[in-house]
Amino acid sequence: CGVHYLVDEEFERNRFSTLSVLDDPKYNGVRAAYEDAYRYMDNYPIDTKAAVRSIFESIEILVKQMVETNNLNKWVVENTLKEKCIKIYDSDTTATKVVTEMFSGFAHWVDGLHNYRHGQAEEDPVSPGEVIAIYALSSGSAFLRWLIGINNQLKNNSNKTGEKNGGIP
Repeated sequence: CGVHYLVDEEFERNRFSTLSVLDDPKYNGVRAAYEDAYRYMDNYPIDTKAAVRSIFESIEILVKQMVETNNLNKWVVENTLKEKCIKIYDSDTTATKVVTEMFSGFAHWVDGLHNYRHGQAEEDPVSPGEVIAIYALSSGSAFLRWLIGINNQLKNNSNKTGEKNGGIP
């Protein structure tokens, strides 16, 4: 219980639907970083930089569970993660094309957020505006749900491929 930053109903629905897929203990680290992201948005003043860093960290933890990597970056998404995940769509050529482009979009998201993850050559810290932070959390939530669905499908159905829904919860 507590007061949470409320952008609108969809923002909160997005948040709670993501939390619902993070109940498995294997996702405890992912969940902790995810909850931190929203906690930073609850602060006064809002800490958008910490929120964006935490949503990124939650996804990075998940990706590290899915593929062998030290860091989450554009190259890892396009070359390692996508290659592993795309296998579940092998029997559906349209889904394969769509998912390939979705991974390209995710790779650009990752690449873009690195600008807030690392320090800039400025006297004062550079933080994202509230609109960018809200978008980062909303889109990050969607990426988390999608990747958890894929990860669960890969783990549970290692011999099956090509399910139409791609394991999306």
